[in-house]
Amino acid sequence: ERLFGRVLGEADGRPTLFAFHATAAHFPGDPVYPFYRKFVPRSEPLDRRLRMHFAPIGEGAKGAWSRTASEALYDELLSQADAQLGFLLEDLKGRGLYDEAFIVVFSDHGESFHGRHPVLEGLTPVHGSELTDEQNQILLAVKLPRSAAVKALSVDALARLIDLGPTVLDHLGLPPLPGADGE
Repeated sequence: ERLFGRVLGEADGRPTLFAFHATAAHFPGDPVYPFYRKFVPRSEPLDRRLRMHFAPIGEGAKGAWSRTASEALYDELLSQADAQLGFLLEDLKGRGLYDEAFIVVFSDHGESFHGRHPVLEGLTPVHGSELTDEQNQILLAVKLPRSAAVKALSVDALARLIDLGPTVLDHLGLPPLPGADGE
């Protein structure tokens, strides 16, 4: 709340870009109160209820935990990230800025809990290791300003995260950044 208040103060009513990379759901992942007791069963050892921890790869490896518990901890971390975004959106509404805000929310990747490889189940979740929906389908949500004219956009080619910036600039009628990648 303090950070966002500072950003808005420095913006002083001018158009402002605020980029925030929430890393709560990345390894090692430490959910904070009240999220750390939301989904992981109390039957899990305390260290697994408080922190995502590394489990070595190997059959019967010490420290491995169930996929269910691993996903539950990840859900706690996502709940924490969702709450942080909620604070930002509520602050925009409270300041009367939400209706005209252009908001883009996206994730950089999904997470794998080794569902396709039962021998690895219960090990540390990973991303970037396979071309699966679990790892590569991401969240993309766009809220346009209430006064904006909605432009329909249909693309048959692969859409990449690097294309978001140029697409937003194009929607706003601004030129692409010189030398920047993305379409």
